[in-house]
Amino acid sequence: TDYLRCSPSFHNFARYDCVILQTQARPMFGHLLMLFTYKHFQFWRVHERPRISSEFFSVHSIIHDAALTEDHNVLGDYLVIYTIDTDMFLRMKLMHGSAGHLA
Repeated sequence: TDYLRCSPSFHNFARYDCVILQTQARPMFGHLLMLFTYKHFQFWRVHERPRISSEFFSVHSIIHDAALTEDHNVLGDYLVIYTIDTDMFLRMKLMHGSAGHLA
């Protein structure tokens, strides 16, 4: 496993790894300044339910497609990736507000 280091004090020395980034135009080299994990953000968490509790719904009730990623720290939990496009970002912002989550 490769670990990226981004620390002002890694074994008493500063360590800021370099990375190769894929941009839309071309790959480029970068130097890490800061790393974030999902705990730094307010992600919408979805919990898996048993298949027996599945329900039928009309295709007309679909609002938007959704991208989810498995949370490997919590079995059966998924995080909604809402930075895919502006529409999804705004929809999730409304859902957060409707659910009473902090902005």
